[in-house]
Amino acid sequence: MGMKLDPRHQSGEAAEGLAETYFLEHSPPGARIIGRNVRFRTGEIDRIIESPTPRGGVELIFLEVRFRDARAQFRAVESLTLAKRLRMIRAARRYLQTYRGPART
Repeated sequence: MGMKLDPRHQSGEAAEGLAETYFLEHSPPGARIIGRNVRFRTGEIDRIIESPTPRGGVELIFLEVRFRDARAQFRAVESLTLAKRLRMIRAARRYLQTYRGPART
């Protein structure tokens, strides 16, 4: 039996699910989730998406989901501190070290 999540984590998981659905519904056909809650020592990536480009290539999208209650004093984007952004960049770089899919630079 899985661990019971506190309400904050339940809200976060629900927000990630909604963001994933929204993103895929508004992405080009063929976009797909290739990673969920990918964790490294350097940080975590909520979703990693492979998406076709108009020129026939593939791009990687690293998605960070932020959830704030409607009563929150700050917008979700304002919760992305410099430290958090740097952790996300390090995690994305770490992921790219092992990525062997069709997306190329």
